[in-house]
Amino acid sequence: MQAPSNRRKKLLVYPEFQKKYLLHTAVISSGVILILYGLLKYNLNGVIQTALNKGLNPSHLIFQYLNDQKQSLDIFFGFGALLSTLFILAYNTYLSNKVAGPIHRITRHLREIQEGKHPKPLRLREKDFFRELSEEINRTIEKSKP
Repeated sequence: MQAPSNRRKKLLVYPEFQKKYLLHTAVISSGVILILYGLLKYNLNGVIQTALNKGLNPSHLIFQYLNDQKQSLDIFFGFGALLSTLFILAYNTYLSNKVAGPIHRITRHLREIQEGKHPKPLRLREKDFFRELSEEINRTIEKSKP
């Protein structure tokens, strides 16, 4: 007979918190990506302007090359932004589960106690956050028993 799995079956165990957390993460990562994109575009436009100021003819081959680079930058940056955003959201979904799961379990455990039930000691997974809190709750409950 196999031991019961200690893995959560649902990624969004506390959806209200996790969705807000992921939205904030998406806004921050999008902002960083847009700032980097803007700085690169600004720099490339500066190179073009410097070449024009040096007296190069606008039909010079270097301008065709720089315009090609601007188009490549758009494609690569768009693709990179998409992959980065997906990675950041996937990782933060995992991370939010390590935060939201324990909050959900602790809340449920405390509600059982409020209802007069005597649940087993609260146990969180090894890599969950707030393990110290669950241990403190268990000690408090143990000390308050008659």
